[in-house]
Formats: sequence, C-alpha cells, structure tokens
Amino acid sequence: MAASSDVSPVDTSSELKPESQTPALERRESLLDEVEEKVTSVWQTLKEKASEEDLKYAEQESELYHGEPLSSREEILAWYAYDWANSPMFNVMIGLIIPIFLPALARQYGCEEEAAHGCDVNFVPIHGDSALYVYMGSWKLKPESFTFTMISLSGAMQAVAYITVGALADYSSYQYYLFRVCTLIASLMPIAFVFISDPKLYSFAGWWIALQIVFFGLALIFYNAYLPKIVENHWNVRKAVRQKKSTEKVCALKQQLSDDISQYGYACGYFGSLFMTIIAVVVLVVTETQEYEQLTGYGSTSGAAFNEEWLKPVDAVYMRFDAENLVQIQLSFVGIDIDGDIYGASNADNLTLQSYEVPEDEDYINQIEYWLNTNGQIKAMRFSTQSGVSSEIYSNSSSLSAAADQSASAEDAEHYVWAGYVVYVADNKVSGMDLVMLNQETGQFQSLRGIHIISLLVVIWWNGFQFLCFRYFQRRDGPPLPAGSSPLTFGTKQFWNSLKTATTYPNMFRYLIAWFCFSDGLNTLSTAAVIFATTELGMNSAEAAILILEALIFGSFGGVVFLWIQRKFRWDAKHMLLIHITTFALLSVYSMFGLIPGCPFGLVTKTEIWIYVFFYGMNWGSIQSYARSVFAYLVPVGRESQMFALYEITDKGSSWMGPMFVGLITNVASIRWGMFYVALFFLVSVPLLVFGVNLVEGMKEAGRWQLIDKDDPNLAGIVEEAKEEEPQKEKEKEKGDENENDGNTGNGAETEEKPQTEETEMVSTNGTVDSGDADNEEPENNNYDNPKVKIKVTSLDEEEQSKQKADDENEMQNEDEDEEVGDAANENENENEQKERVQSDEEEDDSHARLVENTDADDENAANGTIDAPEPIEQVNSSSSVSERDDMTVLEEINAEVMQEEHQ
Repeated sequence: MAASSDVSPVDTSSELKPESQTPALERRESLLDEVEEKVTSVWQTLKEKASEEDLKYAEQESELYHGEPLSSREEILAWYAYDWANSPMFNVMIGLIIPIFLPALARQYGCEEEAAHGCDVNFVPIHGDSALYVYMGSWKLKPESFTFTMISLSGAMQAVAYITVGALADYSSYQYYLFRVCTLIASLMPIAFVFISDPKLYSFAGWWIALQIVFFGLALIFYNAYLPKIVENHWNVRKAVRQKKSTEKVCALKQQLSDDISQYGYACGYFGSLFMTIIAVVVLVVTETQEYEQLTGYGSTSGAAFNEEWLKPVDAVYMRFDAENLVQIQLSFVGIDIDGDIYGASNADNLTLQSYEVPEDEDYINQIEYWLNTNGQIKAMRFSTQSGVSSEIYSNSSSLSAAADQSASAEDAEHYVWAGYVVYVADNKVSGMDLVMLNQETGQFQSLRGIHIISLLVVIWWNGFQFLCFRYFQRRDGPPLPAGSSPLTFGTKQFWNSLKTATTYPNMFRYLIAWFCFSDGLNTLSTAAVIFATTELGMNSAEAAILILEALIFGSFGGVVFLWIQRKFRWDAKHMLLIHITTFALLSVYSMFGLIPGCPFGLVTKTEIWIYVFFYGMNWGSIQSYARSVFAYLVPVGRESQMFALYEITDKGSSWMGPMFVGLITNVASIRWGMFYVALFFLVSVPLLVFGVNLVEGMKEAGRWQLIDKDDPNLAGIVEEAKEEEPQKEKEKEKGDENENDGNTGNGAETEEKPQTEETEMVSTNGTVDSGDADNEEPENNNYDNPKVKIKVTSLDEEEQSKQKADDENEMQNEDEDEEVGDAANENENENEQKERVQSDEEEDDSHARLVENTDADDENAANGTIDAPEPIEQVNSSSSVSERDDMTVLEEINAEVMQEEHQ
C-alpha cells in the first residue's frame, strides 16, 4: 500500500544518500552501520526517543502502516512499568501468600468444625482415628491437598480461557478493552483477602483465588500481545524500512529490539518482586506471633516417648510417686470433654494418687518445677499459676532440697500457659518430659494480620503503577475477525490450527512436548515449596517469606553465573537447559530421601532447606530464559505470535496436572511422595530434548538458520559444528562448478544464447533468500509467502583487475545520467547483453568473461540508481529472511572492491 502523502518512505531515503560514495563503500558502511546498531540498540529502549524527522514521517506513513501510531519512549517505559506493577502478584501473592493463607484457613476450619476434640500442635485430630480433612463438595481433602486442588483448578481454567479468548488479542479492538478489563479485575480481587478471617470462608477463598489467577493470566496475554506491535512500529524499525534496509537487517533489528524490551521488562518485574518481597518479610516479621513455645529436656529424656501436645490449657494434673520416682501422670485439659492418657507404670494402684487442680480464680499453670533423683529422673513436682500462687511439692520422697533442680516456664510467662507435653517412660516409670506452652493472646492458630496487610499493599502497588500503562499504551487495533467468525469460537479454532501447524515442524513440536513436561515440573515444585516448608519442617510465615527472598536473590545471581559458564565452555542454550532440568530432577529426588526412617538428610531439617533453596534459586534464575531462547530459534518465520501463544497455552495446559497429582498424593500420604511425580516429569523431558530436538535442523525447518547471529553464545556449540561441515561441502560445490565450467567451454553456442547464467533468480518458499550454496539450502515451508527476489552472485578475480578497471572507467562516465529507473534498467540490460557477446568472443575463458560481465552489470546498475547495490532485497515487508552469505565473507569482498576503487 502506498503512503498517503506525496513523499513516500522509499523516495525520501534516496535523497539522503551521499552521491559521492562508490557502491562498494556504501556496502561496507552499510555493514558497519549494522554492527553499530547492534551495539547501541541494547540501550536505545531506555534513553532514545523518536526524532522530529521520525514524527514527521509517521504522519506520512500512517496509511502504509494501516493507521498504527508510532511507538513512543513513554509507551515503552509504560511496558516496563506494568511488569514492575504486576510481578508481585505472581511472586508474592501466588508464590508466598496463597500457600500460607489457604492451608491456614482450611486447617483452622477443620480443627474447629470437623475434629470432635480439636487438633494438637501438628494439626492432627485429638483422639481421632484419621488425619484432618475438609470438604469441597463431597470430596474429602487435607488442607494442603485443598490448596493444591484449587491451584490445579485455576490452571485448568486458565488453559480454557487462553484457548477461548487469547487469540482475540490480534484482532479489532479486543486487546485494548480486554487488557484493561482483565487487569482491573485481577488487580482489585486481592482486596477481598484483607477482610477474610473467618475460617468458614475457606472454600470461598479458594475459588476466589482460582478465579483471580485466571484474570491475571489473561491480562498477561493481552499485555504480551503489545510487544510485537510496539516493535513493529518502533522508530528505528520504520527508519530502517524508509532507508530500504534489507529484510535481513530489518528482521535482525526487530528481533533485537524485541529481546531488549522483553528483557528490560522482565528485569523491572524481577526487581519489583524483590522490593515487594522485602516489604513482605518486614511485615511478616513485625506481625508474626508465636502461637506456642516448646520447652525440652526436663528430667531424663531417654526411653519411649508419648505425645500429648494438645495446645489446650491444663486445668488438672494427676500423679503417683514411689520413694524415688514419678511413676504415673495424667493431664486434664480445658475445652474438651476427655482427659489425657495415663503414662508410666501400667499398674500403680497401690500408690497414693496425688492431684493438683487449678483454682478457677487463678488462671492456668505457667511454671513447673522439678526435683530429680540420682539418675536424673523426676521424683517431685510443683506448679505455679499466672496469679503467682504456687502449689505444694508433690512427691513421696523424704529427702528434697529446698530449691528445685529444674524450673520450666516460657520467657513471657504472663501469657504462656502449660498446654501439653511429651512424656518419656523408662523402666516402667516417668523419667522426664518436654513441655508445650500456649500463647493465650494468639491461641492455637496463626494470626492472619500480616497476610491482610501484604494483600492490601499488593493491591495498592499494582493499581498505583498500572495506570501508567493505561495512560501511555496506545490503541493498536488489529484487522477485523474473519467474516463469519464468532468471538466465542474463534480462539478455539485458532488453537487447533496452531497445533496442526506445529506438527509440521518436527523439532519445534517435540520441543513443545518436552516443555509441556518440564514446565509442569517447575510450576509444581514452586507451588509445593512453601507448603513443604511450613508443613514438613514447621517453618512460620516469616521464615517462608525469607525463603522466597533467598530464591529471588540467588535467582538473579544465577542468571549471571550460568551465562558466564555458557560463554566459558561455549555451550549452546539446549545444553544449558539440560543442565538446569537435570539439577531440578536431582533436587526433587533429594527430598525423597526423607522418606527413609532415620535418614539424617533429605530435607529433614531447616538448615537443609536453606541450602536447597540456594541451588533452586541459582537454577530458577535462568531456566526460563533458556527455555524461551530455544523455542525462539525453532519458531517459523512469520508465525512468532501464533506459536508463542501456543507456547503459553502449552505451559498453562500442564500447570494444572502437577498440583492435582501432588494434591491427590498428599491427601493419602506425605507431600514428599509427590516429589516422585515432579522428578519423573523432569526426567522424561531429558531424552526428548537430547534425542528429539536438533537446533540446526529445527532452525532450518523454521527458516531461521540465516537469521541467527553466529556469535550468539546460545548457539556457540552447534554453530561451530555446522562450520566444520562447510569446508567439505564447499569443496564439493567447487568441484561441481568446475565440471559445469568444462561443459560450458565445450558448448560455445549455448553460452552465446544464455550469456547471463550467473545471474539467477533464486527464491526459497519460506521467504529466505538462497545464495546458491548447496550447504545452506532451506527445506520447504509453505507457511510464509515472500515476493521473489533477485540476488547476483558476483566475485572479484585478482587476475582480471586490469580488465575490470577499464570497464569501470567506461561505466563511471554515465554516472550523472538522470533517467527514469525503469528505462535505465532496460537500457543497461541491453548494453550488458551486447558487451557480454563481444567479450565472450574475445575472452579465452568463458567463465571469467561471465564473471566480469556480472560485476560490470552490478556496478553500472548501482551507479545509475537502477538497483540499491548494498541491499538486493527491495521490499517493505520486513518479516522475511536473509541472504545466506556470511557477513565476514561479504565484508572481505567489499574491502577488495574498495581497494580497487582507490587504485583507480
């Protein structure tokens, strides 16, 4: 489509070219400019903005770009601000708060409503014959399984929503409105968590969280859909098109801008999450309350242990003593209609029963004193209440010291009362005990005040920054939906079309299967991390928040470290991805050693999990980046948005499976058994990547082998392997060329009829340009149509420089002719044909003659403005592929031409 103004982008660019430069110098400066662009574009998304000239041309190019506005620096900064705003939702709310909040509500409801006598310190029903359960409909679930189930249902709902609605982002004004609606809903829904304290609302909270995560995911889809549109209309991209840059350069520029903007956005989101996590740690530490305190080591703690840590205040103690030992003990608790069990001797009826009952006006017991015998076992006890009143000394011993040997009380004795114990029995006597003291101010269940404050802060944070996006994100409508399409069914049809298209690219399709597996392992492991720490290791919410902070810090450090390792050993992205996947598989297996009774390792202590999170964070910091990089190399040219949408759906399509299976396993056993599932999905993806994904073949299938930067560290290994094969293929090609030249020499008539056989029209069906090298041929790809382009295969033979010098002097005399481009091209072609016929009669070597003729034609056309010598591809469509010749080879040829021109 032509521009609406009188001055088109192509016309204006020709006026800017310095006429004094020779074609060879223009070509060399063009390549050097490209290198300069690669260096500076890393920073241009932060400091540069559109110039006045760019803004002027933007008005003229409006029709050419279908009315799309020019991207602005404010819009790009708004892109970063949105990642900064919403990332705390994922890392703080979903990663930290929800795994603490949902189980806490469900446990409290189960203990208060489902357990007949309440729960002990480990949330096991007192005198119950089963574990603690809550109900979701008729489905009986443990509190931890309930959390996994709701996250699983959320993942399934996301997958359906993505398939149904995601494709609408590319059409009409759906993206503009749905982005704002989904963002507002997702950012305001967490405000409900500020007011949810009643445990009876646990089911509502679970469904509310699941729905909120769906809207959050949809908002991210519409947000990500802005990126290609911002890049397509970036001022540098439009400038490159105006200046008739080659498709190769425009495509490379767009890819680099896309990577830069995406990485800066990710970095902003990462630091936003880090900042909010630090705030969350401070809030949780300040608001953290200790529900109970465990006091250990009173008397001799050898022998069999019996647990009665019920976290209910003790209101009576029943004891039997012999001359030197406490023989039996039994407790009575407040709030339940059953007494504790009798521990010690099985039959001590011959001994006097002694009892201490707490007076009603003296609150509860907050201090216990012990006298010990020569074996270190308990022989006497005395109790004191919160009112400061002490009981008598209970014992059968005739010799007791005035002062007790041991005294047990909490640091804040005023608020902590005796609420259970662990009794040790040896030689049919009570030898010792550990105590649990309940904090009366908090009760048995943790306070949710810190969670309420953090939820409110996340809402304020998200909404405070996201309005920058609403302010500066420009409306960029896509084409209307195809005729007869319904918004309700269009996305589903597009998904199946994308899936069928993906199957035609074998390496990409196999990678998607591998991604389906190991992304599920990653999502499940991250979901289970906080739940595992709080349930298996007894960490409180503040400690869990510090774990998340540790993972974020080492995640950022890990990205740098593994990038250094990659460049040091020149491994490609697939090898780095395999290292990460194997590490996560080993981490999953390590936690299962804790299933072995008495095993001293296997995430059985808090010290281990701090070390564990170090390795977890180091690898988590870069696995997502490498996973995206590998997929980017396999995506077919021209189908980036479609395939990356499928990439996201594949991720969300498996994100429900892991939490569901781990939830089912946790419902009947320890969460550690769920790590079998996680390890399995990591291990399954390894052979899929090793034997099923070949990056070189995949990039050739996608038409990207010529688009890549050969110095890209992500491809260091495979590029070197590919280069090792090139010399042998080049020798075979040269041998074939020699045979062809011999045939042409023996058939002069044929040469006369076809003097321009070296100038051939070579077109790849996938839009890539074939330079004629046999080793760089692309497989067919009918998914991307590209206009035919002509490439002249030219080289400079040193033995013919003198002949070419004379020819160039003749051609340069016509340099100032100002004729119409089409007429000049026809005249030049006729002149070339006549010269070639004369030269073919005069030269002894036909192949050298044709080589000189093509070089003359190239220089003459460039001098007269017939073609743009530096850029053989003359098209506005900037999404096709590239010339296959290596930049260094082209630069060497250009330098030779420049030396010849200087010699002339």
